Amino acid sequence: MNRFVMRVGAGAVSLLLVGGASFATSPSAAADTPSTPQPQYCSLNIDTGQQVCVDQEADLAKAVLDQTGYTLLPVSQAPKPGARSVAPMATYIIGELYTWPNYGGTRWTVTASSDCTAGTKQISNFATYGWSNDVDSFKSFGACKTKLWENPNFTGAAYGYNVNVTDLGAMRNAAESGKWIKA
Repeated sequence: MNRFVMRVGAGAVSLLLVGGASFATSPSAAADTPSTPQPQYCSLNIDTGQQVCVDQEADLAKAVLDQTGYTLLPVSQAPKPGARSVAPMATYIIGELYTWPNYGGTRWTVTASSDCTAGTKQISNFATYGWSNDVDSFKSFGACKTKLWENPNFTGAAYGYNVNVTDLGAMRNAAESGKWIKA
């Protein structure tokens, strides 16, 4: 009689081969239920490349200031071209990318030294920041609208330019690069 038993980690399916017949077994349903990861709240200053992540949304602005020296502000407070900033070292929110549809899951806040009236803002490769293939919805702020591409360097299929999108549909979990332009 042939006997072959394979077990791989907790929650994995076990394979039992007895006398030419195979049977799949599974641990209890509780063990099969994956734990839902807690969302994170991250900010990326696309002008400096500095990224800060925290577990609690309320801590993000303080963490950005503590770790980078920049004040995180809504784009509505961005100075008009040629005007002085309201804060000596400010970074303004131009967009947010979410890992789940309907603006859920981890939120990546995209910031820049000005809004999109001062020119195009871009991230040529999301993988650089650990965001590869993980965007399901987005919001744009101020004078910005967003476009996402399936490959780095703004190539392949694209979605946008749009201001807010609750579900990327066929582009869900496929974005590798993005641009923010004047709306």
